[in-house]
Amino acid sequence: MLPVATLISEFETMYKEHWQYIWGHHEKGIVDCSGAFYYAFKKHNLPMYNGSNRIARVYTTGGLITL
Repeated sequence: MLPVATLISEFETMYKEHWQYIWGHHEKGIVDCSGAFYYAFKKHNLPMYNGSNRIARVYTTGGLITL
């Protein structure tokens, strides 16, 4: 599991470093919405599906995120 505080920290870094948004990307400096999650999880050696629809189906249950 990736602690929420760690995930938020990763997103803050992306924001502060002015990462680009490009659809379909998940690499350092260039991500899309689901790619940001994918990149953060992979950085911490955790499995993560890529793609917002798949992330929503696999990682949520009844509206609750199960990280």
